[in-house]
Amino acid sequence: MRTWDVVVVGAGFPALDGLRDAAWRGARALAPFVIEAVRSWRPELVREWSRAHEETIGSASRLCRALASALRRPAVSGAALRVLGRLPGIATPLVRRAGRVPSRRSEP
Repeated sequence: MRTWDVVVVGAGFPALDGLRDAAWRGARALAPFVIEAVRSWRPELVREWSRAHEETIGSASRLCRALASALRRPAVSGAALRVLGRLPGIATPLVRRAGRVPSRRSEP
């Protein structure tokens, strides 16, 4: 079975929906660069793609990796929860960022 088959079949399961959404965002961000590269390659496209990737995918990816790493370490996640429980103002932006649903405006 191919990876894409698993993502499509898994629609409706939160973890697989997240993978599908991430793949969709990445594809949507990359498509204009691929089209331009096919029409007329310029070395600057590499730098432009790197910047666009960072803006659209990079920060969310880092946050997910950091949260996943903390959740695999009970001492770290426990300490973080105790701190956030005492200082909920710190938790609000993190929860808001982690729970952000990607915009669907650009989908066909």
